[in-house]
Amino acid sequence: MLTLDRWMDTAEPFKFGGGSRREREGAGVLFSVETTRWRHCNAAHIGDYRALTVTSVVYRVFMQVLKAWISGWAESAHVLTELQNGFRPGRRLEDNLFVLTSCTEIARKEGRRLICCFLDVEKAYDNVPHETLFHRLGTLGMAPPLLETIKRLYRENVVTAVFGNVHSERVYVHRGLRQGCPLSPLLYLLYVAGLEKALLQANLGFGLKYSTTGIDNSSRLPGLAFADDLVIMGENTEDVQKMLDICAAELRSLGLKFNQRKCRVVQLAGEANDQLSLTLNEETLTVDRSYKYLGINLCAETDMFRLHEAKVRQSALRAQCILRRRCLWGCHQYTMVRDLWKLAHVPGLTFANAVVCLPSATRNWLERRQTEVGRTAVGCHGRVANAAIQGDLGWSSFEAREACSKLEYRGRLQFMSHNRWARRVFEYLAATCLRTTWVKRLHKIEGKYGLFQTPISAESATAWKQEARRRVQEKENRQWLQALAEKPTLAVYRECKNSIGPEKIFDNGLGSALLFEARAGALRTLVYRRHFDATPEAQAAICRACGDAEETIEHLVMSCQRLHPMPTEGTTFPQALGFHGPAVDDEGDSSKVKSEGVLRTKRRLTLWWSTVFKSAKPQSRK
Repeated sequence: MLTLDRWMDTAEPFKFGGGSRREREGAGVLFSVETTRWRHCNAAHIGDYRALTVTSVVYRVFMQVLKAWISGWAESAHVLTELQNGFRPGRRLEDNLFVLTSCTEIARKEGRRLICCFLDVEKAYDNVPHETLFHRLGTLGMAPPLLETIKRLYRENVVTAVFGNVHSERVYVHRGLRQGCPLSPLLYLLYVAGLEKALLQANLGFGLKYSTTGIDNSSRLPGLAFADDLVIMGENTEDVQKMLDICAAELRSLGLKFNQRKCRVVQLAGEANDQLSLTLNEETLTVDRSYKYLGINLCAETDMFRLHEAKVRQSALRAQCILRRRCLWGCHQYTMVRDLWKLAHVPGLTFANAVVCLPSATRNWLERRQTEVGRTAVGCHGRVANAAIQGDLGWSSFEAREACSKLEYRGRLQFMSHNRWARRVFEYLAATCLRTTWVKRLHKIEGKYGLFQTPISAESATAWKQEARRRVQEKENRQWLQALAEKPTLAVYRECKNSIGPEKIFDNGLGSALLFEARAGALRTLVYRRHFDATPEAQAAICRACGDAEETIEHLVMSCQRLHPMPTEGTTFPQALGFHGPAVDDEGDSSKVKSEGVLRTKRRLTLWWSTVFKSAKPQSRK
C-alpha cells in the first residue's frame, strides 16, 4: 500500500528535470471562447483565446492518483465548505440546481424576495499565482509530501509558442493552472475555499427556518458554488451588497477578479424593483430577467423554466433534422440513428432531469419527436403503431427517463448527509409541507410507479437507485404490453415479443423497411388498405402478385408462389418475420435459422414491392 512516507519516491520521476521528457511535457491547444460559451468575444483578439493542455497518458494517470490523495485529505479535514459542489466525490450539479430552484419556489409561495447575483471569475484557472497557491495550500494544512509534489509540477514551467515552423523564446510561467489537467479543478477549489468560509461566517443569505419535534432549525444560505461559478442569494439588497463586498475583498486577496460583463443580478422571487442597484468593485451590476446557470435557463417569470423548455424543443427539432440528413444514408441507418439519438441527443434533452420539471405538453411533444426519429431509423410509414417502433428500437419513453431520474434523486436526498444544503432544503419542504413543482411531480411519479403501495426499502442510495430503476422498467414494460394489446395489427407482434429491446435484423435496404412494417402488421397489402380504402380493388383484396389468394402479410411471406425464394422447410411465420422461435440448425444454433429466414423474407417483400409498384423508383429508404 502506498503511504505518505513513500509518496516522494513515487513522485520522484515527475519532478522538473527528472524522468522521461515525454512524461513531463504537454502540448497546448488554443481555442476561441467565441466558439464555446461566450458569444460576445472577438475571435481576432488573442486575449479571447484559452489554452487547453494535452499531456501524456502517464502524466494523467499520475494526476488522478494525486487527486485521489488530495481529495481524501480535503474531505476528511473539512477544508471545503458545503457551498461548493463542483468536482467533488459524491457531488452533482443537480444539487445546486435543486437548491436554487426550490428556494425560488419557497420564496414565491411564502411571499419573500430572492435576489440572486450570478458571478463569474475572470479567467479563473489562468490567473492563479503559483506562489500564492503554494502558500494557501500550506496554510490549509496539506501534508508536506503532497505539497512538495505540487510544487515540483508547477515550478520552473516554461512555454514556447509555435506558429508553423517559427518557435518563440522560452517564457517562464508563474501563474495559471493547467486547463485539461485532472488536478486543476481541485487545486482551484482549495485556493478559493476561504471565500466560501467568509460568506458562511457573515451569517447572511436566504433564510430557512422550521421546527420539528419541538426543535427549531434555522440556517442561512449565502449562496452556492460550482467550481468558479458562484451565485449569491439574499432576501434584501443590503445583505446581498455586504456579501458582494466580501466576495470582492476575498478574491482581491487571492489575486483574482470578477468579470463584470458576465455577472448578472436576477430577482427570481418577490415584487420587481426597478431601482435594484448592486455594485461589485464599485461598478454597478447589470440587472436581467433571466440567466443560464449550469446549463439551465432560469427566468424571473411565473414559469421559471420557460426559456429552458423552448431550448429543449429547439434542440429536439435540430436533432431530428440532423438524423434525416442524406450523409447518413451510407451508414447502417438503423444503428446510426438509434445510437446517435440515444447517446448524443437524449442526454442533452434530459439534462438535469432529476430537478427540472417540464410541463406535460412538452413531454408529450418530445415523445412524438422520438417516435418520428424512430420511423426514420426503421424506414416505416406514418401509420405504423408507436408501440412497435419503441419495441424494436429499445428506447425508453421520456416519461420513464424522468421517473428514473427523479426517483433516483429522491433516494439520493434521503441518504444524503444532513449538513448538505440539498438535504436541508429537502427537509424544509417536508417540514413545511410546501408543494413545489418538483414535489408535486415527484408525488405523481411515486403514485404511478407504486411507491405508495409498496415503498422502496433500501439501505443505501445505490440500492434505492437500482430498485427504483427496476420498478420503472417493469411499469414501462407493462404499459407497452397494454399498448400492444390495444392494436389489432400487432397481434403477431404481441404473441412473439414480450419485452422492449433492439433488434439486429434491420439494415438500409427496402426489404428491411418492409420487414418492419410486416412485423408491425402494417405492411401496405390490400387487406390492410381495405380498412380505409373503398376502391373495388382494395375491397376484393386479391393478391396482386399471384392473383390466387387474399393479399395478407402471411400469404406474401410464406406461400405466394410468384415471390421467391420460398421459406425454408419448417420455418414458421413468426420466425420468417425475425421473431425468436424454437427452430435450430444441425449445430443447435437458432440464430442462423432466424438470419436465413429474415433474409428470405426481405427478398420476397422487395420483389413484391417492385411487382406491385413498378412505376416507383428503387430506393433504400421510403
